[in-house]
Amino acid sequence: MSILVTGAAGGIGAAIVDQLVEQGHDVVAHDLRPTSTRSGVTPIVGDLLADGFAGPLGDALGDAPLEAVIAAHGVDGSGTIEDLDDAKVSRILQINTATVARLYQSLYELLERHGGTFVVIASQAGLYAEPKNAAYCASKSALVAWVKDTAPRAATRGVAVRVLCPGCTETPLLLAAHERFAAAEGRDFHEVLDARRRSIPIGRFADVTETAAAAVYLAARDHRPSVLAVTGGEVLG
Repeated sequence: MSILVTGAAGGIGAAIVDQLVEQGHDVVAHDLRPTSTRSGVTPIVGDLLADGFAGPLGDALGDAPLEAVIAAHGVDGSGTIEDLDDAKVSRILQINTATVARLYQSLYELLERHGGTFVVIASQAGLYAEPKNAAYCASKSALVAWVKDTAPRAATRGVAVRVLCPGCTETPLLLAAHERFAAAEGRDFHEVLDARRRSIPIGRFADVTETAAAAVYLAARDHRPSVLAVTGGEVLG
């Protein structure tokens, strides 16, 4: 049985791959750039926006039963709507939302064949609007709504569709977003970052290994929630 992880070169995606391999899974690790070459990992490089990419992806999966897909890819979408042009907003929505639905459609039959799971990494921003983050919130809210719509129908065919809504996880993506927030406000980056950290009830950001563990938990074939918010108490699902 194999598990496909997209966004596998990112902070959370790489941690997911590591945990799956440590548990003995065979992993197909996809990203725009090369990923892990460790034993148990089959890397595949490609653009999920490209027409026809499902073919090479299917070839990489081969004949092994597909146990799960964890869609961990995505891009930052911080900024007010006024600061984002139409092309950038469209790209954020295409990458963060539309590619996930297309990935599911292309792999659904493989998952159905073996009663697999399809896990989407969204964000707490998909549950609660965040200031100066409208396009990102919209893309993640759409993912949560898509899962809520898709999960009941998929379950009748033996496929579990689930979404993880993590809180702030300390990744390069998070740090880059807060650098932009600080620049836009004319404030010190560390001041902005510390203020964000203090707004979380547990007083810290999640480590990538914690968020990855939640994703791996949702990928299990037995009973799991369809929507899981792991946010340090900042946002409740």
